[in-house]
Amino acid sequence: MLPGTAARVSGSNSSATAEPGEPAHAGAPAIRSVWWQWTAPAAGCVQVAVTNTSVATRHAIYQGTALTNLIPVAWTTNRPNRLLLFDAEPDQTYRLAVDS
Repeated sequence: MLPGTAARVSGSNSSATAEPGEPAHAGAPAIRSVWWQWTAPAAGCVQVAVTNTSVATRHAIYQGTALTNLIPVAWTTNRPNRLLLFDAEPDQTYRLAVDS
């Protein structure tokens, strides 16, 4: 769970795999995805950036409680270092997938 209004996370998805039933991110089947979740402390515009990638990645933000009921909120095309913007609702939990 990512905390608060600002978070910085470092990691790699080089050993990751897709989960059974995982949705396609930005229109492409999941291959090596990692997930985070974040609950919005207030309403407002949210900015998510995945940076310093050596390969093109796909990023997607979802609402929902399980892989079977995720609703896409924002996503990117297959480009490195892409920025996502979306309007958050207070106390709503969002899930961020990063895949390559």
